[in-house]
Amino acid sequence: MRKLSFVLVAMAMMMFVASGAFAQDEKPYYFGIKAGLNMGKFSGDDADDPSYAMGMAGGLAMGYNFSEMFTLMPEVLFMQKGSKETDPDSDIEMTWKFYYVDINVLAKVTVPTEGNIKPHFLAGPYLGIKASHGWSADAEVTPEDEAEVDAMLDEYLKGTDFGLLFGAGIDYVLDSGHMITLEGRYGLGLTSIVDDDSEGESTDVKNNSITFLLGYSF
Repeated sequence: MRKLSFVLVAMAMMMFVASGAFAQDEKPYYFGIKAGLNMGKFSGDDADDPSYAMGMAGGLAMGYNFSEMFTLMPEVLFMQKGSKETDPDSDIEMTWKFYYVDINVLAKVTVPTEGNIKPHFLAGPYLGIKASHGWSADAEVTPEDEAEVDAMLDEYLKGTDFGLLFGAGIDYVLDSGHMITLEGRYGLGLTSIVDDDSEGESTDVKNNSITFLLGYSF
């Protein structure tokens, strides 16, 4: 986590310095920061009665404007994903907390409008790289059961997550040319986040998410 924090801070400083140079040359780049709420929920044949679990989201973005309408927008976001599930045998509700560094490559289409408010739509793939994982329960768990769950996650939770993002939002363009952005997104996991067991049997559990982000671009 300390290494990840250092990398994000270093990227933010480089973006800040670079943004000044680009602003002077009036190049079609912009940089930004985003933060907000992520609601994760498992899907798939082996997800046990899942419900949404609240988490955080935030990170850095860059945009390259090919035209007034089309922008290519890569991002690096730290995402808390996971889900809530109720164990059918014990009725204990488990909250899974999986932390990823998501690398997104998004196509952003802006609707041309007069004035400062610019609606947009976005879509594209993401690759999630697992940073850490955790969990909690709504009942007391014995140390033996806790160790068993931790060992299961260490052994079977994959190191990557892959899927697609779809969303829409509004940019408010300030007089300085900077932007305040509000976005809503849906993340659709395409691959199971669980490895096959020792007998080669697969488990179908995917990450899905609804994310709300507030951003500032310069």
